[in-house]
Amino acid sequence: MSLLLSGVVGTASAQQVLVDDSEITPPRSAQLEVWHGWQESWILPSVHLIPRLELSAGTAFVREEESSLRSNEYGIEGKASILDPETAPIGLAAVAGTGITRLGVPKRAPETIYAFVPVSQEVIDDRLTAYQNMGWAREEGGPDVFTWGIRFDLTPIDRFTLIGEVFGEGEGPLAFQTALRTEIIPDRLEIDLSLTRAEFAEDTTYWVTTGITLVSPPMY
Repeated sequence: MSLLLSGVVGTASAQQVLVDDSEITPPRSAQLEVWHGWQESWILPSVHLIPRLELSAGTAFVREEESSLRSNEYGIEGKASILDPETAPIGLAAVAGTGITRLGVPKRAPETIYAFVPVSQEVIDDRLTAYQNMGWAREEGGPDVFTWGIRFDLTPIDRFTLIGEVFGEGEGPLAFQTALRTEIIPDRLEIDLSLTRAEFAEDTTYWVTTGITLVSPPMY
């Protein structure tokens, strides 16, 4: 959906990185992702109460083209873990979601629907991991489009990860992003700082986004 980089790269799932991984929130736990940038800001809570299924629902404040104003967008997403990278050679998941821009307005169908498959594979143990996304999206009044993304995470030293990724949608321009992820409290608190290059209002634009991820201990 147009919930991550709305109007720029379109239908990536709602998260600060463009390319998703196959992992889900730990069992019986909750996660809160919050990030803010020139293009958009997000609040996205997630829970894992049903085995192998993560459910997320959040809201975004997205900059409109050729304007300093921001509009609200809302998204709901489900992510099912198919293969756990801890026990299988690769990690594999299935993601589906929908997005709307106005709550409480009767509509026949959501404004955006999307689905994709994230794959994760460790290239060098505990140091380098590769991620691939392939999927489909449809925006209201628009055609079906193929979405894809490739990402590499390099961890040169403990608690610091360098991220590089590229994302594409249909015949639209590519978006590139680099990020630094710092693990403040292992498995509980992370901070991200990212630099994105993408097309916005027909111009190539760069912007910085900061984000934080909080993960709770098991709730029961």
